[in-house]
Amino acid sequence: MLRNPTECSAGSADRGVGFGTDSRAWGREAETRDISWNGTWRASDQWTFKADLQHTRATTEGYDNLIGIGGYMPKQTVDMSQSPPRFTFDDADRAFLADRNHYYWGSTQEHRDRARATLNAARLDAKFTFDHPVLNDLRFVIRATERKATTQSTHDSEWTQITQSWAVGNSWQPLSQLAYMTDPRVAGNTTVHNFKNFFNGDVPAPPSIVAPNMSLTDGSASASPASFPMLHAYSNLFCNTGNSCVDWKPALFGDDKGLNQQKERTKAAYTQLRFGFEQLPYPVDGNVGARVVRTESTATGYTLFSPPSGSNQPPGVPSIPAQSAQQSFENNYTKILPSLNLRMKANSELQFRFAASRGMTRPEFYQMQAYTTLSQNIHTHTDPITNQAVLDSIDYTGSARGNPLLRPTMSNNVDVTAEYYFGRSSSLTLAVFNKKIKDIIIGRTTIYPLNDVTGKQQDFQITAPVNGASGRASGLEIGYQQYFDKLPGWLSGIGVSANYTYIDSRLSMNQPVTGVWCTPKDTVAANLTRDLAGCDTDGHVLGGVPMSGLSKNAFNVALLYDYGPWSARLAYSWRSHYLQAVNTWGTADGSGIDRNPDSPNFNNAYSVNYALPTWGGAYGQLDMGVQYKVTDNVTVAFEGQNLTSAIYRQYMQQQIGMKERSAFGTGPRYAVQMRYSF
Repeated sequence: MLRNPTECSAGSADRGVGFGTDSRAWGREAETRDISWNGTWRASDQWTFKADLQHTRATTEGYDNLIGIGGYMPKQTVDMSQSPPRFTFDDADRAFLADRNHYYWGSTQEHRDRARATLNAARLDAKFTFDHPVLNDLRFVIRATERKATTQSTHDSEWTQITQSWAVGNSWQPLSQLAYMTDPRVAGNTTVHNFKNFFNGDVPAPPSIVAPNMSLTDGSASASPASFPMLHAYSNLFCNTGNSCVDWKPALFGDDKGLNQQKERTKAAYTQLRFGFEQLPYPVDGNVGARVVRTESTATGYTLFSPPSGSNQPPGVPSIPAQSAQQSFENNYTKILPSLNLRMKANSELQFRFAASRGMTRPEFYQMQAYTTLSQNIHTHTDPITNQAVLDSIDYTGSARGNPLLRPTMSNNVDVTAEYYFGRSSSLTLAVFNKKIKDIIIGRTTIYPLNDVTGKQQDFQITAPVNGASGRASGLEIGYQQYFDKLPGWLSGIGVSANYTYIDSRLSMNQPVTGVWCTPKDTVAANLTRDLAGCDTDGHVLGGVPMSGLSKNAFNVALLYDYGPWSARLAYSWRSHYLQAVNTWGTADGSGIDRNPDSPNFNNAYSVNYALPTWGGAYGQLDMGVQYKVTDNVTVAFEGQNLTSAIYRQYMQQQIGMKERSAFGTGPRYAVQMRYSF
């Protein structure tokens, strides 16, 4: 049973476990137009030319609005001996949570964005066909593209408080109490929400809770919700001084400082020679080629800094001028990407393949935004004798939405495959592979310097995407498929398909992680270690993280049927757990207790910036599909997904093991379709 009888906020009679509910509305409109042209000219028996032109234009705009309320409930009972955990509440708890008078108005969050992008591409292919026993053809290709994108979004001031417990008090805090709904001036505009068919009835349903009316979140991509000025006016009803302690304004949107412009031009040329040695005892064919790619990109955006509000800062606080500087960046590089593919035919049923290549993946536009926000956070206390604010510490923090100087991620790939074909659509394959990857993009703490009015440099710690790691992924894949077509009549349509994949991956940081502690808190070294290797709540480095998104084991098994107008599949897919992220929202905080004996913060509360790596749990799902071809033009189909109501779980890693963080149950889903082709 969870209780916290000491937790409360000024002006509140409720004490207990803090909780919150929210209402959220979002919407998006998107439109894409694509015009393409293709032409082919066969100039002679040996020369063939092809040309492609393409123009694509895409626009989108959207909004995302949220209103949160909160309270302190007396207790809750959690049974963690099973998964998902069971949360139970007695009658008194349920009555408490359904009563509006135990809730206060907490915060709002708004987001708006609009974007416009274009892509122009041109490609010219030429193929020369040989009249030769070994050489098949030689191909030449040149391709040029130009991508442009302009995005605008609300600034980073999207989340704002109405009343929060940390803003209530009698020293530096601006509020005398929370905006509890017992006050008739802030009552109303809520509804009681009931949870129906929670986890398909497999676990006890949560009690009824109070949530803001959805109508309060109504907005658009061009305006904040009309309710937000009213909700933020509640703050001023509980000011410690005067009646205007919170001056809320909509998050800035549509100005030049929320503008990001990016452009990318590429020029590529490649050639490929196809050949075949058919006269060998074991015939060999394949191709060899190389691609040369030139990439030129630019990005324009802003670095924003607003000094702390208030003119009477305590002594010792550096004065840093406001920043709203527009910056432009260029990022150009040329890469050569060779490839070789070979196939050897042992006989009519057995063949082997070998492939070696170098690959490149460019950063996405959203990763290359030139938009950085910086904050100077001042921590003080009030001297009881002089009643003056005394400076405790200053945090210099920030975040970058992107990094316009990111390099592409490169990989060297080797694959060897054996394929055995022993009937109609029947095969057995084995593949082994190894990939070495460098310049993997990760989030990492770095320093952004600004000078104060005296010329002294102040270092802001920001989190930004960087090419900060290398990796290796090797493994094997086994595949099997067979139709039992020797069975009589309709039984000949029965088949099976299965595959299994094993991947062993390692992630190596370009800046090695040393030591076993990620403390003292707020140092560059500690935050860097946390971002790269994970940090437990006691300050221990976790480390040993693999490449994200890769499960070590995965398999698929399917029962197939294809006979006459009928086609059916019953398939089960499973993958083992996999790393999602090292430092992400929800499993990272600054409230750990430092157990490092050499740290000046040893055993102090709120002395560890921890980050618990987040993992997707092992998951398997059973799906089915049945299709019947009524005529040559009409087909009807039935599909069912997640027939066994599998639950997806997410975990957070600590030294003592994986701890379940969340569970998601979507239940089965069914669809009926009819297609007409002409």
